[in-house]
Amino acid sequence: MFKITSIFITVYLLAIGVQSKQCPLIQSMGDINGPAFMGLWYQLERYPDIFETGFKCQTANYSLNTDGTVNITHNEYTDVGDYEISYHGYGIPQPNNPSNVTEIFPEFPPMNANVLVVATDYVSYALTYSCRNLPFNQRYENAWILGRNKTISSISPQTLSQLKQMLSSKGSSVQKFRLTTQDCDN
Repeated sequence: MFKITSIFITVYLLAIGVQSKQCPLIQSMGDINGPAFMGLWYQLERYPDIFETGFKCQTANYSLNTDGTVNITHNEYTDVGDYEISYHGYGIPQPNNPSNVTEIFPEFPPMNANVLVVATDYVSYALTYSCRNLPFNQRYENAWILGRNKTISSISPQTLSQLKQMLSSKGSSVQKFRLTTQDCDN
């Protein structure tokens, strides 16, 4: 019985983004043009995440505050019924590395995370990444490929391959990327 329970728990943890081993050393891009990064981004691909299960059409909208923090609004729709849900939060860029942002969502603290902007061209794609070390040599890992347009085809296959290589070369399992459904009128 213990073995069956252990197997079930392991499969469940893998399905929600928890993996064996500690977080890989993924680097953010360092300098970032904050104003150019602001605006609406569509989530095009993501690692599986319990907080995004049952949702589609995810977007993130960023706006810069005068104090250097960032307003964040995440919108998504339920798979069933197309009900819109919004999460409002803010980001605090690290002073020495503004592409490393602590995102805080007071209404839904499980979404709080340190998010790295790994790469962006500001006009068509962005690769963001977050990982948290957990007890017992486990990690909770997320990655997102974002676009200024709703379709993954707006990013060249070569660029997508390069973005995924940035993660896989450091030990992140990019085979987990799943296409995000973007069939809403948002």
